[in-house]
Amino acid sequence: MFASFLEKKMNITKRLAFVFLVGLLSLTFLIFKINNVYAAGALPPLGSTVTTTVLSAQSIRVTLVPDPASTSTVWSFAYSTNNVARTVVNVTTATTTLTYDFTGLATNTAYYLAVASGDGMTTSSYVTSSAVYTLAAAGVAPTVDTPAATSLYLTINAGSNPASTSYAIFNTTTGAFVGLTDTATGAATSSVDWQLASTWNPGGGLQITGLTANTSYQFVVIPRNGDGVAAATSTASTATTTLASTPSSASVTGVANGFNFSWSGDSTSYYAEDITVSINSGWTTDTTLSVGGINCGTTHSFRVKGRNGALVETDWSSTVSATTGACGSAILVNTTPAVPAIPAVPGVSPAVPAIPAVPGNQASSGSWDVPGASKASPVAVFVHTLRVGSKGEEVRALQAKLRELGYFKYPTDTGYFGGVTRAAVVAFQKAQGLKPFPGWVGPATRSTLNSL
Repeated sequence: MFASFLEKKMNITKRLAFVFLVGLLSLTFLIFKINNVYAAGALPPLGSTVTTTVLSAQSIRVTLVPDPASTSTVWSFAYSTNNVARTVVNVTTATTTLTYDFTGLATNTAYYLAVASGDGMTTSSYVTSSAVYTLAAAGVAPTVDTPAATSLYLTINAGSNPASTSYAIFNTTTGAFVGLTDTATGAATSSVDWQLASTWNPGGGLQITGLTANTSYQFVVIPRNGDGVAAATSTASTATTTLASTPSSASVTGVANGFNFSWSGDSTSYYAEDITVSINSGWTTDTTLSVGGINCGTTHSFRVKGRNGALVETDWSSTVSATTGACGSAILVNTTPAVPAIPAVPGVSPAVPAIPAVPGNQASSGSWDVPGASKASPVAVFVHTLRVGSKGEEVRALQAKLRELGYFKYPTDTGYFGGVTRAAVVAFQKAQGLKPFPGWVGPATRSTLNSL
C-alpha cells in the first residue's frame, strides 16, 4: 500500500514538472516575441531631412523631419567636437518636425551634431552631421601706432576668437585691402588677403608701408570662421596721422639789408628761424621767410622744421647760410617848385611874390592845375628795410606813397614808423598778395612799391 502511494506521488510530481516546463517555455517565447516587437521599433529609419543652420558665434540649429514609417517616440539630440564623445542636451517625444538650437557653444569651433531615435526600450545609433563651425565673433578695432612718414604699425585684437580665426584688413582711408608682402609687411592690394592673427602680427604688429606723409589713416578688420564665413566687420581704428617729411630744398639768398629764406615740404605748418639772431616765423603755412634790417656784409644761418596734422614735429632741415649785399639809400624826388628866398630888410617883413593865377584853375593850395595835364606825385626809390621804430625821410616818403594809394590815413607824414604806418603797410601787402603780411617793408614790399 505504501508502494502504491509512493508511485502516485511521483506521477503527480512528474506532471507538475511538465506543466512548469511548458509554462517556462511559453514565458520565454512570450518575452522573445516582446523583445522582437520592441527591437523592431527601436531602429526605425530616421527622416532623410536633417539640416544644420549656424545662428551665431555660439549657437547652431538642427532641424529633423522624421520618416513617416518611423515608430520612434523618443528623440535625442547631442553634440561633439571630435565625433566620438557626445553630450546629450535634449530628449523630446515630438513626432513631427523636430528643431533644436544648440547654444552656449564655443566661438569659431567645429561641432558634430547628432540625433538618435528610440521607443522607450532601446535607442538607435546616432545619425551625425558633418563638421560645422560656429561663426567667428565680430571684429575688434585694431590698434594702430608708431607712425612714420610713409608707414605705421597695426595689431589685430582677436577678442574672443580662437587662434584658428583668419582676418582681412581694410584701409578705410584709401578704400583698399592690405596684403601681406614677401617681406612680411603690409601693402595695398586689390584683392582680399585672409591670414591668421599670428601671421598678421609678426613680432607683435604688422608694418603697413607705402602710405602718404602727413595723412590720417583708419583701418578695420574682418574675421571669418573655419567654414570661410565672414563675421561682422570691426569698428574703425583710432585715426592715426603719418609724420610729415623733414622740410627739404632749403635755400637762402642775401639781399640788401636782409635775407630771403625758402623751402619745400608736406607739413601742415612750418617753423623757420634765423639761427644767428634768433628771429623766427612762428608756426606758419608759408614756405618762405624774409628777414630785414640786417647790416651789410653780414652772414646768417637758417633752418626750418615742420609738423603734421597731429602737431608732431619733424627734424630740423639742413642749415643754410648767406651774406647780405651792399646797402643803399633812399632817393627822394620833390616836384614842388622851390620859392626863391627874399633878402631880409631890417625892420621890414619879406613879401612872398604872388603866383599868377590861371583863370578858372585856381587851386586852393596855392599851386595850380594846367589844363590837360596831370598833377605830379612825389617819387621815391625805397632801398631800406623799414619797420616799427624806423624814422627819417624814407619813412616819410613811404607814408606819402601809401597816402597816395589810399592806405595811410594819418593827417600828416610824420617820418616815424609807428602803429598807424604798420597798419597801412599790412593793408597794402594784403591788397598786393604779399604774404604773410608781416607789417614791415622788406625786399618784396620794396620791389612792389618801387614798381608803382
